[in-house]
Formats: sequence, structure tokens, C-alpha cells
Amino acid sequence: MESNAISAGVGSLISTAEIKVLICYVISGVKSAVPGQLLANQLNIEGIANYFEVMDALEALLKAGNLTYNEVDDTYQVTEVGASAADTLKNILPFTIKEKAFALTAKMIARLKNAKDTKIETIKENGFMYLICTAVENGIDLMSVKLMVTDETQAAAIKEKFLDNPSLVYTGLVDLLTSDK
Repeated sequence: MESNAISAGVGSLISTAEIKVLICYVISGVKSAVPGQLLANQLNIEGIANYFEVMDALEALLKAGNLTYNEVDDTYQVTEVGASAADTLKNILPFTIKEKAFALTAKMIARLKNAKDTKIETIKENGFMYLICTAVENGIDLMSVKLMVTDETQAAAIKEKFLDNPSLVYTGLVDLLTSDK
């Protein structure tokens, strides 16, 4: 499977070697453990690389000692060897692909962290549907907002926006409630 990412109908990278460099590059850049399947899905959805090629590359990088794998949370981290190789070889990758892959990986990591630092639930009371969004820090609820929603679709849209940046919602609400306007 050395260069069939394009022939599989998906992707911008055409060789497994490029995909390996990209994986080490983005994991090294975000300086965080990265869920492999989520990374493969995101690279596939964005048209950067084929899902199966990414999964094969993760396995090969693990066997070569470029990555470590944590079975508990199903994540990969780059080793010193992998980070060094990515730094040396990063110029073989198109700039736009590197930047796009890094940005989507950083956003994915931020959303995972935000999901851990929030509680979101949908409840029904007295015939109405409500979405309760709570921002949590160190086990303490910083803010909880209960919103009446029209349906599951609206609840899902609000949930996604809240997960994008719960800190922004919190600071925006505090600013709004404490402003002189």
C-alpha cells in the first residue's frame, strides 16, 4: 500500500511515507496524546489522506518506535525519534496540507478537552425540552446554563457551539452581565 491513498478515492497525500511524516508532524506539534481513529477520520473527511492508509501508517510508526500507544485512552504520542524525523522531513509535505492537518488536530484536541471540562444534558420537563450546559474546572461547576430548545436538532447545534469554546461562552456571559450597558 505504498501509494494508493489517491487511488482509493480519498486524499491529497499519495504515499504512505508522506502520511507517516504528517502523523508525526501533527502529533509532535500539538504536544498532546491524539486518538488515532479520530485523527484518521478527520484526515479522511478533510480529504488529506485515506482512513485506512492513516491507520496502517499509525501501526507502522508504532512498530518502528516513532509513536507510543496508550491502550487505556486509545491515543498515540510521538517519541523523540518520531519528532526528530518529522522535523527533518517536514519539508517534503505541502505547506497547506501540514497547516490544515495541524489546525484540525489542534481543534480536535481542544474539543476533546472541552468535552471533558463540560457537562451537557437534554431534559424534558412539563412538555418542554431543555439543554443544560455546564462548564467545569477542577471538578467545580463554574457556570450552568439551562436553555429551552425547540427540538433535538437545535439542542445538538447549541451543544456543538458550546463544546467549541465553553470559555468564550462563560466570559461572554460574565461580560454581558457585568457591563454598564
